[in-house]
Amino acid sequence: MNILIIGPGCHKCKTLAQLTEQAVAELGITAEITKVTDLKQIMALGVMMTPALVVDGTVKVSGRVPGIVEIKAMVCGATQTLLESGLSPADVINLIPVKPLAAMEPQVTETYRTCLPAIYQKIKP
Repeated sequence: MNILIIGPGCHKCKTLAQLTEQAVAELGITAEITKVTDLKQIMALGVMMTPALVVDGTVKVSGRVPGIVEIKAMVCGATQTLLESGLSPADVINLIPVKPLAAMEPQVTETYRTCLPAIYQKIKP
């Protein structure tokens, strides 16, 4: 798993890095955590607000520091879906929204159920 902590090195960026390292350690998973501080690299990644957390190429959050429980869900969610669904890593990454969509979960679930029935059967709760 590849995790990027994106930001210029401000206090919030350092906090995000610390919480992410803690989450990975507590989950007992192996992840390569890289800090991206160069403005040109940040812009090339399409991140407009920092700090940002990128998991396996997908921007999970930007412009705020999520709590450790939320970070664990972002990191663990991708891993759990990959391991349990039988989907390829690319297919799993395509299923994960850029920002958590908890408020829209019923609509997302319905879309998966009606538009992507084969995938929905593999990942249904």
